[in-house]
Amino acid sequence: MSSLADRLRQINEHRESEVRILAPSHSDYLLGGAHRCWIKECAMKIALAYINCRNEIIKLYENPSIALTLTQHLSIPKPPQWNGVRPSEIAETYGHPHLANKDWRHFENTLRWMFAKQGYICKAKMTNDYEGIAFYAVKMMTAAHIGLPKISVNEETYSPPYANCIPPYKEFCSNLDESMADTKAAEDRMKLAAAPFALHPILAMSM
Repeated sequence: MSSLADRLRQINEHRESEVRILAPSHSDYLLGGAHRCWIKECAMKIALAYINCRNEIIKLYENPSIALTLTQHLSIPKPPQWNGVRPSEIAETYGHPHLANKDWRHFENTLRWMFAKQGYICKAKMTNDYEGIAFYAVKMMTAAHIGLPKISVNEETYSPPYANCIPPYKEFCSNLDESMADTKAAEDRMKLAAAPFALHPILAMSM
């Protein structure tokens, strides 16, 4: 039992560190604009939808006499706007390089953060050269009992309908920019745009 308690404590410490380190912040809008905020919003909504779907599936198999561990593997295709190329206005204004993994990394980090916030441990893996993601999430106690299985991206996947979780891109970005128009964040973005790109991360930390 002490071994299980030790594993659970270590897992919880890891979960708490993800909640602290991966949390969305002021710099998301400052450095990535509404585009990055949209990506993180998608990740948060998908994580919550996954938890709800997982719980519903578990209810179908509930039996007080057995302990059921249900691990799902999901492959989430990216909406067209993700495809590894950032919108031209983002690149022109902030000089962000067109890295295929940039949007994927922000999505994956936020996905893990939201799961950790809800008491889950998430494991994810890139698919199709950063154009997709396979992941699963389990409760801490489950992870302490069975560990974290490897993800096989080639196996048949179960994909609940996530279409309703994805907010319309242009509408989301337009509404966010409008709501931020007279805020300090918008003012800081203008100041940042006037500075050399190499200095952006350093300046952003002081804003």
